[in-house]
Amino acid sequence: MWTTPEGAPSDLVAKWNRYIQALADHETGHVRNVVENYHFVLEAIKGTTCTTAEAAATAVLTRLRQYDSNYDAATEHGRTQGARFP
Repeated sequence: MWTTPEGAPSDLVAKWNRYIQALADHETGHVRNVVENYHFVLEAIKGTTCTTAEAAATAVLTRLRQYDSNYDAATEHGRTQGARFP
């Protein structure tokens, strides 16, 4: 967290605050992906054995990671959402 120095230009502080909010919004998209889809990992594991559980979970996690990659590509790692400083 940035502690605003005394006398910092108000336009710089405003730019920083917009950036931090946009970055938080972008990262929330990644979190939402996991929160909304983690149950698929649990479902995949439930129908397995000890020897096949890891492969089943990995298959689902691969889809979650692919979503994140696509999300970052579509938003240019948040740049199109305003997560770019300055």
